[in-house]
Amino acid sequence: MKKWASFYLKLSVIGCAIPVLLFCIRILPGIISGALGEYPELLWAQYPMYFGFYLSGALCLYVFYQTFRLLRLFDKNQVKGTKTHGILKTIRWSSLSISLIYFVMSPVVYYVADHEDAPGILLIELIILFGWVAVASLSIIFDSLLVEGQNNTK
Repeated sequence: MKKWASFYLKLSVIGCAIPVLLFCIRILPGIISGALGEYPELLWAQYPMYFGFYLSGALCLYVFYQTFRLLRLFDKNQVKGTKTHGILKTIRWSSLSISLIYFVMSPVVYYVADHEDAPGILLIELIILFGWVAVASLSIIFDSLLVEGQNNTK
């Protein structure tokens, strides 16, 4: 992989991680407290929502870190090894965990979207959920291609 392409991909990973971090720190508490102020019957869901959103944010940042590690392995031409398989497995399970978290929180999101008459909230949640499923699928495909490539070179 060329140096400039690797640098661009690393810069993209950092560029995606910074907004996630800022969203978790600055915007997310206001969204959850605003939703709970609007719907006091959802007070029971306050801590599970905080836990779910922050856990998914932490897992998202962890996926970005693992992607950064994978790009460093590409730079060193050490792609064919057990480290790469471990990183791809971690990315796969982290992204599936994020999808599961959003799936579990979907009844609360549906309740808010139904009462606000805002179906866009559900659409955003589904985009996030299926986006992380796509990341897991791509991780599986890339891992299988890597194994196939290793078997062909032997």
